[in-house]
Amino acid sequence: MGFINFLKNNFTRKVSEDRNYIASADGIRFWATVHVIFGHILVYTTVKNPSVNQSSALDFLYYFIATPGLGLEIFYVLSGFLLVLPFVNYYINNAKQPNLGLYYARRLTRLEIPYIIALTFSTLALWLILKKFTFSELLPQFISSLFYSNHFFYEPHPIVLEIAWTLETDVQFYILVPVFALLFKLKKQLRRWIMLFFILVVPPLIEPYIANVRIYILHWYEYFLAGIFLADLYLDKEIKVAINKNWLCLISVIVLMPLFHIVKSYHSLINYILPMLIFVFLYIVIKLQAWKQFFNNVYLRMIGVMSYSIYLWHYMCIAFFGKFTLALQLGNNVFLNFLIQVLLLVPIILLVSGLMFIKIERPCMYSNAAYQIVNWFKRKK
Repeated sequence: MGFINFLKNNFTRKVSEDRNYIASADGIRFWATVHVIFGHILVYTTVKNPSVNQSSALDFLYYFIATPGLGLEIFYVLSGFLLVLPFVNYYINNAKQPNLGLYYARRLTRLEIPYIIALTFSTLALWLILKKFTFSELLPQFISSLFYSNHFFYEPHPIVLEIAWTLETDVQFYILVPVFALLFKLKKQLRRWIMLFFILVVPPLIEPYIANVRIYILHWYEYFLAGIFLADLYLDKEIKVAINKNWLCLISVIVLMPLFHIVKSYHSLINYILPMLIFVFLYIVIKLQAWKQFFNNVYLRMIGVMSYSIYLWHYMCIAFFGKFTLALQLGNNVFLNFLIQVLLLVPIILLVSGLMFIKIERPCMYSNAAYQIVNWFKRKK
């Protein structure tokens, strides 16, 4: 019981004074994180061991069990929802006006400190331990990644921390959240039609023109906007859904979750409905509290709470420890070898990420984290 209490006390979210905690959001983060971890383990396993059976079994795993892209897109919709929520509440419910200075300060301390540490560690490991690159090769990419601008100057995936390109997209959205929130100065029906138009109609029309544009938010804005649309409906007190939640759970299991993966597997026009499919599912979970026993489960939420630390450290764990775990593969059966790698690598990822969460990320969750850091350095002097 002592260990369980330790987990419950330490793997919790620090909530700012002006925001309510939505427990199911961390359950959704868990679900998205599983896709990201499993997906990158599968990619690493198949790239490093080409003898693994490249059959329809691999496609099944990638599209239905280990889909890092789907996990990313769920995170984007959820980010759009959570970050815009205080602004939406201000515009449509006359709640307290968000402090822009505090908003940006919290984004900076919440994200930047864990990111700098992970970025620095990865860069030093590539230079001093793995010896893959020289210092002169890594330094400019380190600096560009430090300011979330690697995609403007280099390849989309930074060599210093490969998965950080997604954070560069996030940061662009974080900066623009107050601008997106201005939609809520419009009348309800007008803004909703505008959002639906830009979520469903515009993306396939502009794709040919933005294929080589390195402003990432243009490629992913519809997912964030779907989250903003969710915030609008979430706070709408006039919406009443008279439907049995047990049936709603059953419908979402049978239809929505498999549909995510089916749509994700098509690189065509049908793929553009994915933001709205994710929106519908999150609306069912968050607004209607369907699946409450699953997404509000305290142990799953522990994983969801530290999803940012997992995001920063999981790829490094896979790349380093995977060199050893791949030696334990059995034959060419893709399912068996994927399961072996998951059983070996996931505990390592959770252990490393959990340590980083407790020591680095969680202290940065406080709204006054920046002041605490300054005071800590003053005490050391």
